[in-house]
Amino acid sequence: MIALGFLISVRINYRICLLDNADASVTVGSLLEMTSGLTLDVLPASELNKDVIAWNLANTTVTTTGQYNFQTVNYALLSGIIAQASGVSYQKFIKDTLLQPAGVKHTGFVTSAAVQSKLAPSFTYDKASDSASAVTQDTLFQTMNDQLGSKQLYTTASDMAQLTHYITSSSFVGEKYMHQGAIAKEGTAYTGRLTIDGSRLVSRADFAGYHNALAFTEDGKTGVVLLSNYQKDGSLSDTAKAILKLVQKSD
Repeated sequence: MIALGFLISVRINYRICLLDNADASVTVGSLLEMTSGLTLDVLPASELNKDVIAWNLANTTVTTTGQYNFQTVNYALLSGIIAQASGVSYQKFIKDTLLQPAGVKHTGFVTSAAVQSKLAPSFTYDKASDSASAVTQDTLFQTMNDQLGSKQLYTTASDMAQLTHYITSSSFVGEKYMHQGAIAKEGTAYTGRLTIDGSRLVSRADFAGYHNALAFTEDGKTGVVLLSNYQKDGSLSDTAKAILKLVQKSD
């Protein structure tokens, strides 16, 4: 199993202002599109945070809305909106509405050092010395501490393939909302969602030595998932696309 970088979010037709200094222009849509104007420059602690949402609320600042700016605080506040609207924790909501219906058995949240110790360790590459070094647990937890639903999730390649197939099916959400929340339009700036790339659905993520990429047919039925804990050079996303092309040729 390996830590996962993709955002798994659910679109809710819900407006809410979680921040005292934010106005009505900060909506679910602006959080999802990374145009909320929210930023988070404070460095998290290296001990695993038990209340990510509260920490983000306490440390977020508001700048100019309406312009694309990738900030992970948007993920955390989307998680808080889901929790508030559903009346249960974000973790329970994801488990009940996504993980269990999708039938995955090896996907969950990193809630402790004990859980993290069971995952594949990650490594970073130093080009100058042409050497690799293990990422420390303190660094991993610091990377995870400002997010829910992306860097705090772990999974396997088979589970990720199953989740992608489920997310892109009518069993999860109707087509109208699929293209509002789960899938971003072609040419859209990176937001962590599945993105249309020609006739494919693609997504990628990199953090703290972990590299994840997937490439699926547009119907979500055939695809490639690559999860890595070390990368020297090249693009894992390009590799996933190339493998999918070979798979389609062989069919």
